[in-house]
Amino acid sequence: MGLFGFIERISGRSVLMEAMFARLGVRDWFATSTNGAQALRRATLRCAACDHAQDCADWLETHDRADHAPEFCRNRDLTDRIAKAMRKAS
Repeated sequence: MGLFGFIERISGRSVLMEAMFARLGVRDWFATSTNGAQALRRATLRCAACDHAQDCADWLETHDRADHAPEFCRNRDLTDRIAKAMRKAS
């Protein structure tokens, strides 16, 4: 995959990733946390390297809200940690 292909892949995956973070209730954490930008960069790279884009899109179509990302999600551990930190802070 060339550079432009990778950029296109990141762009497409960012739509899925934002939707996933919204469903899990952790999207705003990235904007408000002091480590948010760094965590978002790493999450974006994990998402871009994932081979489950269609599984992700299918999961998003059937879930308006969820407590955990699906098992195949490479950012599941991250979103679980963020959700736990958000619950603890409130």
